[in-house]
Order: sequence, then C-alpha cells, then structure tokens
Amino acid sequence: MKYTMSVLILTLLQVCYIQSQCVAPGNVTVEGWIVDVFCVERGSALDNSKLKIMQEPEQHTIHCLVDISICVSSGYAILGLDKVGSDRPILYILDAEGTNKVAVAGRGKKSSGRKLGLKVKVKGKVSSESKAIKVNGASETHNYLTCVDLISVETNDEPTTTMMTTGKIATMSTRTTTTRSTFIATSTTKETTKTTTTT
Repeated sequence: MKYTMSVLILTLLQVCYIQSQCVAPGNVTVEGWIVDVFCVERGSALDNSKLKIMQEPEQHTIHCLVDISICVSSGYAILGLDKVGSDRPILYILDAEGTNKVAVAGRGKKSSGRKLGLKVKVKGKVSSESKAIKVNGASETHNYLTCVDLISVETNDEPTTTMMTTGKIATMSTRTTTTRSTFIATSTTKETTKTTTTT
C-alpha cells in the first residue's frame, strides 16, 4: 500500500511539473537537455548501455546524438533541467526542422572537441499534434514543438577559465554558446598574472 501511494504521489508530481512547463498551443521559450527518442525508448544510451538517459542526459554523448542515423532519425526530445524523482521529464518533442537545427549545431560542437551533453534554449510554437513515446516501459504522450528559433546550444564539457589575480582567485566560465549571432566578450583586468584553461 505504501509503495502504491508513493508511486501515485510521484506520478502526480511529474504531471504537475510537466503541466507547469508545457502550455497550450502557442509560442514558448524553453530550455533543457536534448535526448534522442530512440535512446529514450530503449531506456539507455545506444553507445553506453549503463547510462540512463532520463536521469543523466548531460552525459549523453554528442556522437550518439548527431552521428548515429537511427538516433537522429528518431527525432529529439527536450528534457527539463530539474529532476522529478530520479528522472528529468520530457517537456516537448522537436519537429523535424528543430531536430535538424539541433543536429547541425551539435555537429559544430563536436568538431570543436566537445563530447558530452547538448543543452538548448529554443523559442518555438507548441503544436496541437503529439507523439506517444515509451518511457521506462510506460507510454507517454507529448506535444511537438515547432522550432522557430534555436537561441543557444551548449555542452556539458565546455571549458572554464581560471583567472589568477593579485591576492584573488576568480573562476570565470567561458562556456561557448552557439547562438544566432557570434559574440566576442572582452574582459580587462589590470593585475592579471596568469590565465589557464581547463576542461
């Protein structure tokens, strides 16, 4: 009885979270981790059977997401940034155009040496059309998101830069984000003595 009640409460929390993230058809801006539908339905990454995609999408290899044809052709889903229980919930399924835009951006990240996780910020229109997906053995239905604008794409293994200044240590993230336009940020520190990059 306790187990059944716990499962019921967890399910209700997941529904509430998804409803708070997903709205009726219309324009939205959403941020989350990219996963391919094929790996979601199999329950683990195709190139790493120990990796539970719904729990750790940030560890999903970019190779699996953008190079393996069965994964790309299955389409992409956007998972929420926050976990509900042990999993991150599916917010939307990207349409074919959105999947293609993310795949192209992901290949660009891969060519620059990035290997893990694709986190996106997307502006899109929620479609009234939906798709049923098997998640952890149970069928879930999620709306398609027509990607109007891929605002940004970043990976889980972007480098960070540590700046050593006189008497102070400051860590500054230099996560490169693929955006519609390329921006160059310039930072000036008078007493900078050493800059190192770590990955």
